[in-house]
Amino acid sequence: MATETAKNRTREGAAAFIDMMRTVHALSEADLERYAEVSETGRDVRDYRAIAAAVGAALKRNLFDADVGHAQGFLRAFTDLLCINVDGSGCDLNQDWDPISTTAAAYGEELEAAHD
Repeated sequence: MATETAKNRTREGAAAFIDMMRTVHALSEADLERYAEVSETGRDVRDYRAIAAAVGAALKRNLFDADVGHAQGFLRAFTDLLCINVDGSGCDLNQDWDPISTTAAAYGEELEAAHD
């Protein structure tokens, strides 16, 4: 049975994942509001570079530089979100999800079709 301290570290890790998600949401919403006129054309205006940098920093801090309990909580929250997504509340992984095309503009790349 896990000690109370270990349980707390695991919960702190899960809370850190939720904080990362809030950061992603805030950055995304700020971009969508800032470029509302452009986003109405259907072009994705999110700054995926800035969002990826925030996610990368959170991963480093909460997985690679954290203690085992904290990292486990972070991964458990991440895994739960992935399962929720693939179980039907997100995109169709077999059909229309092309993360490279979605993020291409933020990286200064031309849009291209997904490669099989």
